[in-house]
Amino acid sequence: MKLLRVVVKCPKCGSKEVTIEKVFRYNTEEERDKIIIRETLMHDGFGWDLNTFTIKCAKCGTVIDEVTLEDIDEDSETDT
Repeated sequence: MKLLRVVVKCPKCGSKEVTIEKVFRYNTEEERDKIIIRETLMHDGFGWDLNTFTIKCAKCGTVIDEVTLEDIDEDSETDT
């Protein structure tokens, strides 16, 4: 069996340290709660849909809009 890791990595500086944010607009707490419930139930397999978040490099601030795919050596993989 082969393994593949999906990594959010800065294309500019190579850092894997990121900040992830999403801004919601709402008028009432009830509306806010409905938005949170809707967002947590609508996902792409990773939990929340990463395409709806702004992902930035924590080191240089570059917006990251693509993931990096890395092959994993199964024998050396321990706690991922």
